[in-house]
This record gives sequence, C-alpha cells and structure tokens, in this order.
Amino acid sequence: MGVFGFTNPKGNDPKDDSKAPWHIPAVDEAISKPAGAKSKPSAEDKGFYFDPSGLERAAAAVKELDSSKNAKLAYDISKEQEKTKQLEMNARSKQYEAMSDEKRSELADKQVECQRKQLQHSTNRTSRRLNMRIR
Repeated sequence: MGVFGFTNPKGNDPKDDSKAPWHIPAVDEAISKPAGAKSKPSAEDKGFYFDPSGLERAAAAVKELDSSKNAKLAYDISKEQEKTKQLEMNARSKQYEAMSDEKRSELADKQVECQRKQLQHSTNRTSRRLNMRIR
C-alpha cells in the first residue's frame, strides 16, 4: 500500500525512482499520454475507475421501494421514529438543564455558606481583640 492508499503494481524497488510509493501509476500514465488521448481503464487503474453498477443497483432498489404499496407506511414509520428520537433528545436536554440549574444553585449556596463562615470568623476575631484590649 502506497501513499494515500494508492498502490504501485510494478513493485517497490528503492533503487528505481519510478517505482517509489509517491509515484501514482494513473497520474504517471496521464502525464506521459498526449493531450486528449483516452483509453479504457485497465486492471492497474481499477482504484481510479468509478464503477456505476453499484449506483445503478441502488437506484433500481429505490424505484422498487417507491412502487411498493407499503412504501408510504414505511416512510411514515421512519418519520414517527425520528420524531420520537427528537422528543427523547429534547427531554434529555431539559433534564441536563435542570441538573445544571441545580448544580448552580448548590454552588451559590456553598459560596453563601463560605462567606457566612468568613464573616463569623472575622467577627469572632474582632471580638477577641476587643476583649484583649479591655483587660
């Protein structure tokens, strides 16, 4: 396997630069051909040749499905399944939002508690200092 998945059918002799993995046979052949010259794809060019037979089979299958009497029913079912998935995602999103709001509220409560403790500590320290001055 060569660079970017291209193979070199000639082999990989490191002494021969034309067989190096960065040489792509179809590109080398296109460069060496005169302009406008076309030929059928060979076995070496199989990686570069688009075979439309798969696309044609898929188109035929789609036509057959469209002509089926159950095609509309199948379409409606898939549409309902998609709606169900969207509703589930929306519900999950709302659930995450609620959890996020709850966490924010807990964080705010902890911050308030921390501030209260700091204020209490500061008040205690100030009262001790005043008691020391009075004595």
